[in-house]
Amino acid sequence: MLVSRSKPRELRAGMSELIYLVPELCRMTGLTDEMRANFHLMRALAEHTRVGPDIRIQKLNNFCNRLLGEQAVRQDLDEWNLQLSNRLVEFNGRILPQEKILQAQDIKYDAGADTDWTRNLRSEFL
Repeated sequence: MLVSRSKPRELRAGMSELIYLVPELCRMTGLTDEMRANFHLMRALAEHTRVGPDIRIQKLNNFCNRLLGEQAVRQDLDEWNLQLSNRLVEFNGRILPQEKILQAQDIKYDAGADTDWTRNLRSEFL
């Protein structure tokens, strides 16, 4: 049996101080240091976690359609008196101007469209 101690925030939320876990039903999550050092793995992981809005919309719609296509899911939703829309919510947004990055010696530059300013960080003083 694995025993996990709750964090103070979890205790304030009413969780038990000790949580007992069955090892056979547990799965390790996260990345090891060795995995983080593997450039190819991190790049492959980024391809799946950093998807653009069009692909994200497509995946969410596919997931929703799969749910609505399952009879058991529809029965559960009916029992709970819930409906799942087959369309995502649309609303108007706004595009904020790019922030300026300020470094030592009054060096300023735009954050850039891809928000990656590591090249500038390496070449200038902090």
